[in-house]
Amino acid sequence: MVALNYQGISAKLGEFLNRGAPIWVYGYTSFLSSNIINNIPMSILFSSLPVGLETRGFTEAIYASIIGSNIGAFLTPIGALAGIMFSSLLNKYEIHYSFLDFIKHGFLISVPTISAALFGLFLMV
Repeated sequence: MVALNYQGISAKLGEFLNRGAPIWVYGYTSFLSSNIINNIPMSILFSSLPVGLETRGFTEAIYASIIGSNIGAFLTPIGALAGIMFSSLLNKYEIHYSFLDFIKHGFLISVPTISAALFGLFLMV
């Protein structure tokens, strides 16, 4: 996190994300990002990005990021530590459940859920 801030990457990423509607941009981006860098470090990174947004936009971005990071953890096994542990246990007991199987089931649950949750946030804010 410090290195990303030091190199200016966080600021550039924040500028890019702040161009759109915060609920949708931060929500879907955090949803996908949590599957690249895991949901906990993604949450820490995204908490520093909505700098410069007005109060309402800042609030929307933070809530959308929280929603995205939590629901994004269902998409792939690397989205959260629980998914990694689940995969490890399956391998230990020689139960075949591939990365692709996880994504197929995760997609069916997480994509409609993230969309409904962000829409709910949109209605509430």
